[in-house]
Amino acid sequence: WYSPGGALSLDCLISWTAQQSLFVLRRELAAGRGDPADVMALTAVISGSDAMWSTPVAEQPVLSKFLPWIEDMVSHPARDEHWRNLTAIEDCSTITAPALNIGGWYDLFVNETLRAYTRMRRHGGRRRHAGDSA
Repeated sequence: WYSPGGALSLDCLISWTAQQSLFVLRRELAAGRGDPADVMALTAVISGSDAMWSTPVAEQPVLSKFLPWIEDMVSHPARDEHWRNLTAIEDCSTITAPALNIGGWYDLFVNETLRAYTRMRRHGGRRRHAGDSA
């Protein structure tokens, strides 16, 4: 959700996650669960409605409902200690499980996918096999 310069891309964060929430909500409605009013609220978010941006992001009821972590994103817009503590890649030398990195050239996260692969390849932990010395 961050630009290469490090700034939080709030528009990208909100529009992409609102779209994903809308997909989840549509499945819930098809299964007889969910609130149809949320479809309109999420559609307003995706369309960039002025009403959406007139209230702080963390106080948008539909965003809080479908994106409970939005308050964390907004209250920690920089890659601070909060995010470093949640990110396994920060100390990948302790990761010994095989990893599968998937991304597309035009994927929103392609740079991070490539960065994670490169970092794990260079600094990832080594699995011990039977017969290896400790």
